[in-house]
Amino acid sequence: MARPAAGGVTGLCVLSLLPVQPFAQSRDETGGRRTEITIGQNLEFSDNPDFVADGDSQLVSLTSLGLTHERRTTIDALVFRIGGDFELGTGDLDGSAFQDPFLVLSFDRDVRHSRLGLSVQYSETDVSNSDTSGLIDLSDDVLGSDVGTRQNLTLEISGATGVDAPIGADFDIRRDQLRYSDTTDTSLLDEDTNTLEGGVTFRFSPRLSLRSFVQYTDRDVNGPGGVDRETTILGATLDAEISDILSGNLTLSYDEIEFLEPNPSTVDGLSISGGLTRLTSNGSWGLTFSSDVGESGRRDQVSLRRDLELKSGSLGLSFGATHTEGLSTDPLYGIDWTRDLARGSISLSLDQSVTSDALATEQIDTSLSLGVTQEVTDLSSLSLDASLRDSNELGAAGIDSRRIDVSLTYRRELERDWDMVGGYRYSHSTQDGSADRDSNTIFIGLERSLVWN
Repeated sequence: MARPAAGGVTGLCVLSLLPVQPFAQSRDETGGRRTEITIGQNLEFSDNPDFVADGDSQLVSLTSLGLTHERRTTIDALVFRIGGDFELGTGDLDGSAFQDPFLVLSFDRDVRHSRLGLSVQYSETDVSNSDTSGLIDLSDDVLGSDVGTRQNLTLEISGATGVDAPIGADFDIRRDQLRYSDTTDTSLLDEDTNTLEGGVTFRFSPRLSLRSFVQYTDRDVNGPGGVDRETTILGATLDAEISDILSGNLTLSYDEIEFLEPNPSTVDGLSISGGLTRLTSNGSWGLTFSSDVGESGRRDQVSLRRDLELKSGSLGLSFGATHTEGLSTDPLYGIDWTRDLARGSISLSLDQSVTSDALATEQIDTSLSLGVTQEVTDLSSLSLDASLRDSNELGAAGIDSRRIDVSLTYRRELERDWDMVGGYRYSHSTQDGSADRDSNTIFIGLERSLVWN
């Protein structure tokens, strides 16, 4: 259990005629407004656009439209984003021609020692694709190894009072709704998760604080095999700056997980987690550990991390291990490396985490990604993005999945606000008990971004 934290083509033609000039509007001297319209017109050919076994090829015209509006002052911020794709193809399209809509609306207000935040996020994507809006954190279907549509809706309200005061209080109320349609994988189940959390913080000094908290989570899984459960956590977190270079934290809690369906039962007990961070002349050392009451039994983890500041980049390395009661002990690795090139950059990352899916099955999710960007000329650039994602279900009957994605993109500035984009994408997915899936896509198009300040 993770510890609570402290704290269409026609539209393209019309929009391309809009003048690029500031809105006639008043502006706060200490804030501002920004509106951006993004337009993209792509022509794509794929030998398997639906990413299914033995799929048919298709030529697709894809029009992407997006609108972002931001208003910021010294005490509040309003952000609104909306967009989606309009798709026309040479053959029959699965579902609506309007694809991948997304919506974000958030408001944050910070006045002296009080804060308030409200947000609404919605996205709809093909299960076979990543969440192109970048809004929703995908979990059980991280590899996108099925057909159909995924809908995510998140509503959240949070607030705090007494910020930086000797005594303060905070709360967070969140609802996550996940829906699937036209899928074949029986493990992709609809879910509703409601989370309530509140805490009181006592600041004894600038170096020492104690936060007591309570958290309640209700996870309702709809479908055969889904495990409904309610989790209640009562605990406290101590944060301390031991010296100028050494800091640490320790969390103690009593956790209770009640399984409601299909087999009612309860697990409970004490959980402990903590960490130490030591600053060095060229980075830091970090040690974290936890022993939590988990949905599949007690889970113990430990990790050591080293962060280094390099001459032209940074490097982070971590190594640890995880063990869940009744299962094997597995290593956990992590890498974060970035390097600035003469006219570009390169980055490499490896992340491993342990999660519990809708069926209350433990799994280790691994994500390995590589990104390279290089300027070819003053007006053009070339980028390479590659990722490997792996899901390893723990246990003898676990179903393992793996997906590889590679993308090569060439971008050239044609004139002010206009870019030409072209490239190639390859995807390959495997899953135990299912046929392999492959997809090759070639694309070329135009993009334009209109900004008013």
